[in-house]
Amino acid sequence: MPDNNQNARHEMWTAIVLLWLAGNALRLTILAVPPVIAMIRDEFALSATEVGLLSSIPPALFAIAALAGSLLVARLGVRAALVGGLMLVAGAGVGSVYKTAQSRHDLAKLATDLTSQSPVLAGITGNPVNVGTIGGYVNWKYGPVFVYVACLWLIFVLSGTLAAEARRGSLDMVAASPFGRRRLAVEKLAAHLTVLAGAVAVLGLATWVAGAAFASVPGDRIPPEAAVGYALWLGLVALASGSVAFAVAPFLGRGAAAWIAGFVLFAGWLLNGYQAVVPALAGAAKLTWFSWTAKDVPLAGLYDWGSLLPVAVVSVVLLAIGVEAFARRDLGASSSIQTPSPPGAVLGLHGPVGRAFGERLPTGLAWALGLGIFGLLIAAA
Repeated sequence: MPDNNQNARHEMWTAIVLLWLAGNALRLTILAVPPVIAMIRDEFALSATEVGLLSSIPPALFAIAALAGSLLVARLGVRAALVGGLMLVAGAGVGSVYKTAQSRHDLAKLATDLTSQSPVLAGITGNPVNVGTIGGYVNWKYGPVFVYVACLWLIFVLSGTLAAEARRGSLDMVAASPFGRRRLAVEKLAAHLTVLAGAVAVLGLATWVAGAAFASVPGDRIPPEAAVGYALWLGLVALASGSVAFAVAPFLGRGAAAWIAGFVLFAGWLLNGYQAVVPALAGAAKLTWFSWTAKDVPLAGLYDWGSLLPVAVVSVVLLAIGVEAFARRDLGASSSIQTPSPPGAVLGLHGPVGRAFGERLPTGLAWALGLGIFGLLIAAA
């Protein structure tokens, strides 16, 4: 029973993080109307009742879509339904709002002007490539959201699939069976890779459908090879990020593995994005898979299939390290990373005031750091 509760809690937090990332990308749907509600009311001579109905349209549409979404989640799973649904929503938004060639030209000009004037935005989203099409705009505007959703999901699940269960002792009986630890690790890993393959397949299909169903100007249709290429790229990048956590978890435990893999993910994305702005970062950026695949932008019509090979090789090597480490090390045994001890004032060793300060300081710093990063992302977007 405790193991089931732990697994349920882990799945709940994973779903919360993924849904927060998805909701953060859709915030403009709700926030765009209120600032201009007075202008809309005066322009169309709306009554107070009609204005209220206008403001309630986005939540009502979300509620209606939740009915179909729940069926998709039950049929495809949370991850596949999430990435596929995001792609369809993003494609529908571009194709239905910007229907004319002139509006696409204005959209491309706006994207170019924004990235040229804001190095912060350019470092996070990358330079706009062929953003006058559905595929190019979705890749530029929503690309980071897809990357973070897919990569964080695999980091969370692969960091705990063996390390957390071994730590709790739930694998003791299974590991002692004639099957052996190596086979146990491979089969558990294969289950997650099967889910990843399903999510990649759904994403590829949704990408092709988005281009075919919502195309409104020439070049909007997304070829099958572009849809497959983007889904394959995203799947391999997510697998590489998750494999870091999988390889580190047997040595340092689930928590440290997740933090290290998350740092590698965000550092790699930012290093690759800011190397043009800060040339000193170019050397470190070359070590990231985002830099290796920088020229592979299938949704914008740029292909570099060979760049996916080193990402796949690194992923396989790291996954093999994780399997071997689990097979050879004691179950649940992990090492800790030694960090410098904070001063006595931070530990709260100088009376009630110092104790209260020491207790609240880590929480305050964590909130300040989180709010600062969130503000940076909102301002850049």
